[in-house]
Amino acid sequence: MSAIAEAETVTLDTPTVSAAVVTLTFAVLAGTALGALPQEGNLGGALDAVKNVIYVLTVPLFDRNRGGIRAAYAEQRAAEARLIAQKQAVQAERFAATAALAASNARARAADSGVAAAEEAYRLSRIGFEAGRISQLELRSTRAALIASRNAAVDARIARVLAEIDLARLEGRAPFGESR
Repeated sequence: MSAIAEAETVTLDTPTVSAAVVTLTFAVLAGTALGALPQEGNLGGALDAVKNVIYVLTVPLFDRNRGGIRAAYAEQRAAEARLIAQKQAVQAERFAATAALAASNARARAADSGVAAAEEAYRLSRIGFEAGRISQLELRSTRAALIASRNAAVDARIARVLAEIDLARLEGRAPFGESR
């Protein structure tokens, strides 16, 4: 049985039955008494209005706030849907941070191998310059490439650290510690 169907089930306890009997008796007596009055003149329209008010006042006793119950269940379902959407957004953000960390690790490894290659190229250029085989311009060019390679490696390491910090923040842990 669904929650709404359970909420719509009427339980007939003593206070509910007593209230219904009193309300029904009042409505019948008031309607009978007002019906006995003469309907001519200006008083007829006023009596009809009073009868309508009496009948309308009896309705909320039997309604038992079913509309409010339905609205509360709809609000609960909407809150559950928002919670599921937020969980999925957090999980997607965590997956993106994990992928960014893996990519930055790969970039850092590539930059480190680039630095090693540039250092070897500079070492060979220096040997070539000392032997008189290459010019000072070529040596400076090789040194500039080494410096650029080292800068790229530093940038890659910074990106890796930032990716690790982002992932740790999303996982609710300290960066560079054990992962959950």
